[in-house]
Amino acid sequence: MSDIYLLPLFDEVYAQLHEYLVEYTKIGVLYVDVLGIQYIEEVLGWELFDEIVKILQEGVVQFSQQPSGYTLFPFRRGVWDDIAICVIPICKMLTVDELRTLAYALKRVLQENVKSFVKDAGIETEVPLSIGYALGYYSGQVRTERLMKKIMEEGKRIARTLLRNEEQRRVEYLKDIIRKKEIRVVFHPIMKLQDEGIYGFECLARGPKHTIYEHPEYLFEVALPSGLTYELEYVIQLRILEVADRLPGVQFFINMEPQVLEMPGFEQLPILKKERLDMFVIEVTERVAVRDYKRVRLILDHLRTRGARIALDDVGSGYASLEAIAYLRPDFIKLDKNVIRGIHADFVKQAIVRTLVDLAHSIHASIIAEGIEKPDELTWLRSVEIPYGQGYFFSESVSHPQILFSKKVDEQPEPPPSSYPLQ
Repeated sequence: MSDIYLLPLFDEVYAQLHEYLVEYTKIGVLYVDVLGIQYIEEVLGWELFDEIVKILQEGVVQFSQQPSGYTLFPFRRGVWDDIAICVIPICKMLTVDELRTLAYALKRVLQENVKSFVKDAGIETEVPLSIGYALGYYSGQVRTERLMKKIMEEGKRIARTLLRNEEQRRVEYLKDIIRKKEIRVVFHPIMKLQDEGIYGFECLARGPKHTIYEHPEYLFEVALPSGLTYELEYVIQLRILEVADRLPGVQFFINMEPQVLEMPGFEQLPILKKERLDMFVIEVTERVAVRDYKRVRLILDHLRTRGARIALDDVGSGYASLEAIAYLRPDFIKLDKNVIRGIHADFVKQAIVRTLVDLAHSIHASIIAEGIEKPDELTWLRSVEIPYGQGYFFSESVSHPQILFSKKVDEQPEPPPSSYPLQ
């Protein structure tokens, strides 16, 4: 933790801030809302998020050392909390307009630093930043700690207001993407591990290139609370059908949020309107909790009668994996990449996977291992007879399955038996 935190805590600089307040009677705060962008951790991962936090602190130090008519005093509010800069006027003139100007200048510095980092890291995306500001006056009647807390809370409130405005802009942008159908789909091969033939393809949605919507997690991160999930799913399925309809006999795994399956009229989605669904596997993601397993189970049973099969995605990473398996009885259990990473050298992960293999056999389901990147991982997975897998060891996602047709593809993949009798 100490490696990423460069700034002192508020408690460590309180005495000096108190002296400034007593001398100048006025103090400003620029507030960098780190916690307001923590969802980036879910999109990019904690390692990259921590690096971004470190770069933000470096940028704050850089900005504080630039010549100005103020003394700029950066600190962290708490161990896991936001970053603040106290603005101490050299003279006693300091206005809210001046603070707003400083906040915009700080935002430009931080955005440039973060933009350079994510580009060097090979991530073509945008990290939204919000800088709040507030001005406080010292009269001696209010304790310094209470006054500073009040100023920082006001800075945080303004930062969050600005961030909400930014989020609304992103919702409007997503609406525009959906309206213009600017969604593309890429295809990640699912391999038969014993002979490395291609079994099928997972369909992955992408927004416009070089925007944060290029990450599917963020597409749904914005769509879910904005009530745009159905509209987004509709466009994604249109794009999938543009390819799938030309490749009969190939298996396509499509991700669907449980919320979509629970919506009235979900069967009007382009793929689900088809009379037969034999070439599709519905992947139910574990990123969010299933609110009503009984209802989702009934829906999935109905789709099975039309030929679809069911996969439970990201097992081992999200909500109640075993509960979901018990209720939904999937035909495929997809093991999360974090379970597979380094499994050849981790006896605990090996024990977990062996247990899931036994469980899959008992319910006539098949295991798909996600995130295979190393030959040793593949060797171990083969040793426990896991039939299917996917990962960069085999291939990156491609814009069209035919690109990989040089590999062996089953013209009519043999499906595993249905996981259980319909009831």
